[in-house]
Amino acid sequence: MRFLKARYGFTQIELVIYCTISVIVLGVALMFFLRGRRTYEAGNQSYLVSADAESALRYLKADLSATTLSSVQVYPNAAKASEPAGLALMSAVGQDEKFKINNYGAPAWSKDVFYSVVPGANGTGDLVRWEKPLPATGFDGVPRMPTDLPSTFSEARDRRVVLRGITPANYVLPDKARLGTAGGFRCTFVRSTTDGELRSDRNGESLTTYNPAQVTASKAGSLSFSGNTRLVDVQLVVTTPRSSTGQSTVAVLPFRICPRN
Repeated sequence: MRFLKARYGFTQIELVIYCTISVIVLGVALMFFLRGRRTYEAGNQSYLVSADAESALRYLKADLSATTLSSVQVYPNAAKASEPAGLALMSAVGQDEKFKINNYGAPAWSKDVFYSVVPGANGTGDLVRWEKPLPATGFDGVPRMPTDLPSTFSEARDRRVVLRGITPANYVLPDKARLGTAGGFRCTFVRSTTDGELRSDRNGESLTTYNPAQVTASKAGSLSFSGNTRLVDVQLVVTTPRSSTGQSTVAVLPFRICPRN
């Protein structure tokens, strides 16, 4: 009887096939791993941006809703084109975070509040909030625009960074839109006409850095009285770099608010 000799090992062709299949399987597994990691990082970065921005939005909305429109000044503007992005207003909120009323039933204005963007890390900016008490004497109680520039930190009190990662000026967003000179912290006034110097995403309106009180008093440029509204438009754009890819997560956070006093 003739016996066949047992054959051990792989032929060269079999070895090539097995190696090819192994490379394909490892490649697919690596692709799913990297995709999952990118998804996790994007979600984690978005969560961190949202958590940090929530505090900044709370400060901004509280200050703007409690002030009077005639005291709000935004930067940069036509008179201060080189001033960093910022905001100035008067406040009647005390240290106990309660709105104060004087003996005549009017807001007891007690301080100026400022927001300014200062250089931060990785080419982004930090949004700083600070306060300056109004003088104990010589103030007649009539609200007016603060005379200090937000970037001076003159007699600064309660200075704090409320948000990091503010996107720089002229940054190009993923949707190809380009930020202006205000960068990731843009404050403007909403007009119901299209004669403002800034374009609005909504039809039939525009944006301007001129306070309606300025338009009413001096009719700045070609702005019409009829376009005045009480709405303040704020847009925050925050950039957070991802750790592994080096790419950036960009969050655009717009809101509108009407000062009620």
